[in-house]
Amino acid sequence: MTAFISQHAGSGDITVSSAIAKTSGGNATLTLRADRSIYVNSAITSTIGQLGITLSAANNASSALGGVSVAANLASNGGRILIGGAGGNKTSATSYGIGYALNTASGAPAVQIGRNVSITSGGGDITLNGRSTATNSGSYSATEGGIYVLSGATVDTGGGTLYMSGVSGGPGSGTNYDKVFGFGVEANSGTVTTFKTSSTTGAIVVDAQNLADPEAIAGAEITVAGKT
Repeated sequence: MTAFISQHAGSGDITVSSAIAKTSGGNATLTLRADRSIYVNSAITSTIGQLGITLSAANNASSALGGVSVAANLASNGGRILIGGAGGNKTSATSYGIGYALNTASGAPAVQIGRNVSITSGGGDITLNGRSTATNSGSYSATEGGIYVLSGATVDTGGGTLYMSGVSGGPGSGTNYDKVFGFGVEANSGTVTTFKTSSTTGAIVVDAQNLADPEAIAGAEITVAGKT
């Protein structure tokens, strides 16, 4: 494996600025754990053996921020991919292997998958967990929500379970909180954004909630089994 991982002095952030490639050996795991946010700007891949990938943000219990931005491809070759965090001082709950990431910054989502980015696990499970405490006094928006997937992205388990939990609403209620969606996908003309498992195995579970809107919580979970 080759890696160059930098932590910004005093910020608690981790940035992947050079590719990480597993090209030999048996199964392995890579865990990035940040006090605040994780920025994946270069690919993390495996071509030999499974590579379990965990991107865990918001591990500082006193922090109200700490998200994950994936702007480069992830390919685990059968390993499980977990994207989320410890939830800072907001929550210690875990779902499908990891807790929740928080907003990377004010006005930014907790988990963002970049435009045309591919996340593939080759049969391993994939979990995305993001919780937003952002407010929005304007139009309804997902750009600062729990999970925001930009246009052209692909998330493909290859037969494993894809679980995505996007939660918004913050600690309060009212207009400013209930205008932020828990889960959103960017729409651009001529693009296709794909969430995929396989035609025979796996499932896709989407848990999208706004805690400030009780009507949005009821029936918020959608499950699709064995479909793309």
